[in-house]
This record gives sequence, C-alpha cells and structure tokens, in this order.
Amino acid sequence: MNKIMTIAINELKLFFYTPIAYIIGSSFYLINGILFWYLINKANTPGEFVDNNIMANITGGIVFWLTILLLIPVISMRMIAFEAEKNRLLHLFSAPVKTFQITLGKFFGGLSFYLLLWVPSIIYYLILSHYCNIEPGTVFIAYLGIALSGAFFLSIGLFASSLTSNQITCAISTFALLVGILIISLFDTIAANSFLKDSLQYLNFVNQFMPFSEGLFDSRGIAYFLSFTLFFLFASNEILNYRRYNND
Repeated sequence: MNKIMTIAINELKLFFYTPIAYIIGSSFYLINGILFWYLINKANTPGEFVDNNIMANITGGIVFWLTILLLIPVISMRMIAFEAEKNRLLHLFSAPVKTFQITLGKFFGGLSFYLLLWVPSIIYYLILSHYCNIEPGTVFIAYLGIALSGAFFLSIGLFASSLTSNQITCAISTFALLVGILIISLFDTIAANSFLKDSLQYLNFVNQFMPFSEGLFDSRGIAYFLSFTLFFLFASNEILNYRRYNND
C-alpha cells in the first residue's frame, strides 16, 4: 500500500511540474465559470429555474460531457505513455515494485488530480444556495457520481496509455474509446431485440450517471462504474505485465 501511495503522490506531483496542469485547470475553470454565470442568470429569472434541477443543470448538461471528453484524454496521456515516451518506463519496471502497484499508483495519481479540479466548484453551490434551496445530500450524491464516473473514464485512459508510447496517440485513443462506447450505447433506440436494447441502455454511461446528477442514489450505477473500472484496471495491468517482461 505504501508503494502505491508513493507512486500516486509522485504522479500527482508530476502534473504540477509541467504546464499541462495549469493549462487543464485554466480551461476547466473557464468552462465551469461560464456555466456558473449562466446558472446565476437563470436563477435570477423568475419561473426559469427549478430548485430540484440545479445539480442536473451543472453535472448533466452537454457542457459537462464535452469537458469530460476533452479533459480525460489529456490527463490519461500523462500516465504510462508519458513515462514510455521519455524512456522512463524501463526504470519504473526495474524498481522493486510489482506491476499492480504501478498500475494502481498511476491510476490513483491521475484520479487525485481529476478530483482536485472539482474541489473549487463547491464554491458554486455555496453561492447558488443563496438563490434557491440546495440539499447537501443532493450535492454529495452528485460528487459521488463525479468521482465514480471519473474513475471509470480514467481507467479507460490508463488502458489506452498502457498500449502506446506516444502521448498524442494515447489522448486520441482515449477520446475514441469514450466516444465509441457512447455511440454504441445510443443504438438502443433502434435495437429490435429487447435483450440487446436493455444491454445497450446499460452500457450508456450517460444513463448511468444521470441519477447521480439528479441527486438520486443508484446502486446500479455504482455497480456499473466500479465493475468497468476494475475491468479496465485489470486489462491495463496485464498489458503492463506483458511490456515489463518482454522488454517492450
């Protein structure tokens, strides 16, 4: 556990040693700031804002998903692909750590950076609470959804990162995988077979996230995000094991 934490902390530090963290942070807060400004104006318009839909407006809209689709690939390319591109992966493999410790350390480092980006957004809810009633439980569940979905997306990013030694290739692959999963799941509307239709609906990560954005605790969503996160972490670990013992 100590080795995993050490790798995770070092991974988190690496983000702040390069301009990428500040570029990501600035872009992220700019987009969220514009969304927040829009919600404040909406809150000041009589009959335009519904209290129960505050969280859905913030974490369930198109702006949120576009931000995620652009943010996750950039974070992911800093994981394994960065180490390989800088010829530092062999040094990591030669260290007295197991492959799963490298996998989890890199994953938790990237996830920590992702979650840190969301911390200042708590201020938005404190300000919005002066305009309308926001239940603390609703906010907590929304952030739980952000954490779970973030873990899922970054596990996909880590999987893509473990496959390549080029950061740009990793970013493009991660984006393609996320969009691909979303596109495939959208075919549920034309699926004739009920089993296929239900399966595609289950694969749709937007559908799985929406209850959280509305402040609803959904055990099916938790099972979805955790199971797929573990799957991609396992796949990433197997790929790294192969690269480690085949000098790739």
